[in-house]
Amino acid sequence: MANTKITNPELFNLGGSTSATQLPVMTTTQRDAMTGLSTGEMIFNSTTDKVEYWDGTVWYSITYEVTANPADPTGNGGIWAYYPLTANSNDSSGNGRNATNNGVSFSADGGRFTGGNSISPPSGFINFGYTQTCWVKDLSTLNGHRVFSFNGHVGGYYGFTTSDFYYYNSSSYGFFTNQRSTGGTYYYTNNTINNFTSGYNLVVAQFVSGQLVKFSLNGQTLQTGTVSITSGNPGGPWQTVREIGRGFSNGAYTNVEDSYFRNYRLYDRTLTDAEIIAIYNYGSV
Repeated sequence: MANTKITNPELFNLGGSTSATQLPVMTTTQRDAMTGLSTGEMIFNSTTDKVEYWDGTVWYSITYEVTANPADPTGNGGIWAYYPLTANSNDSSGNGRNATNNGVSFSADGGRFTGGNSISPPSGFINFGYTQTCWVKDLSTLNGHRVFSFNGHVGGYYGFTTSDFYYYNSSSYGFFTNQRSTGGTYYYTNNTINNFTSGYNLVVAQFVSGQLVKFSLNGQTLQTGTVSITSGNPGGPWQTVREIGRGFSNGAYTNVEDSYFRNYRLYDRTLTDAEIIAIYNYGSV
C-alpha cells in the first residue's frame, strides 16, 4: 500500500464541523506508479479534477450530475417569478410572487388562454432589461391570430406596452411590439418560419436595454430590432409586466386566440443565447 506523509493531521479530524478530510492529491502518472494498493483507497486526481477510488482492479472516478432547478434551468439566477401554470397561477420560484388569475383554467397541459383571460403578476417588477420565456401550444386553426401576448406599463403618461407573437399560416409568423402613449410606436416583424411545431414552442421576448428588443423561438434568435420612442421616454418602453395572456393596442386589449401556456419564466435580466438554449433543452415539462 502506498504511504502518504501527513503534514497537517488536523485535516483528518472527522469529529468537528469546521474541518474537512483532504485526500492525497496526485496526477494520473503518479497514481499509476503506486503499488500495493488496497481496495477502497481514494485519491484526488489533479489531472482529471476528480475524486477516484481503487476497486481492487481499476481506478473509478466519482462523478455527480447536477439537476437543473425547474425555476431557473440556466443556473445563473435572476429569476423573478416562475409560473408552471399546470394547477394555478402561483409562483414556484420561491420568491412568493403569486399572480392573480383572471379566468384562466389549468390542467396538466398548462393554463388555457383564450377569450381575453390572463394572469397578472404582482406589482414591483421594475427593470429596463428583462427576459420572458414561455412554452406555448397553439390550439387555434385560424390564420392570422395571436399565439402569445402580454402587456406592461411604464407609469405616468407613457401608458401601456405590449408584445405579441402572431402565427399567420404554416410558413409565416410575426412579432409585434408597441408602446402606447399619446401617439404610439411600433416594432413589427414578419418572416418565414421553419421551426414552429404543432406541439409546445418556446417563445422568448427580451427587452435588452432602452429600446432594443429581441425575440427567439425554440432556441433560435428570430429578430432583433429597435422601437423608436416619440414621447421622451427616459429609458425604454418596458418596465413592468402587467398581464400575461393579452396585449393592448390602439386603445383596446388584444387577446390570444386559444393557446396553452406552460412554464412561464420572468427574469430580471437579459439572458444570453446559451442560457436560452439551456431553457429550451430543459424542455416544456
